[in-house]
Amino acid sequence: MILLYRLEEHPLLPAIRMLCAMYGHEARIIGTNEIRQPLRQLVSAEPGTFLPFAVPATAPVDQVPEEELILFAGMDQEQVSHFVDQLKALSKGTSSKILKAMLTPTNAEWSTLYLLEHLQEERAYYQNRRNRP
Repeated sequence: MILLYRLEEHPLLPAIRMLCAMYGHEARIIGTNEIRQPLRQLVSAEPGTFLPFAVPATAPVDQVPEEELILFAGMDQEQVSHFVDQLKALSKGTSSKILKAMLTPTNAEWSTLYLLEHLQEERAYYQNRRNRP
């Protein structure tokens, strides 16, 4: 299973779906109403189904992360690396802006919201390290 957040209208969605089919994995869009659900629940839900609302429909827009995410579940490191390499080639490098993660025993209990916050902090940390003299 591959979870996708904020990619439902992304120009790379057809390429992502094609790669999912090549690897024999289902792709599931995470709705903004599901961003507080544990990742393990989202991975185990049937593709195309939505879990009950976890975030009120009236939640302020600034509380919904703008970052895009691909979460790999049930793939080993080598498969993920190949998937990411092929996506990078198909996107001519633009896929690097999409956050990517693998489902682990630790983050399986996290929500998409918490995972995104964690990945944003991690990205900022590494960008700051790269920019040091």
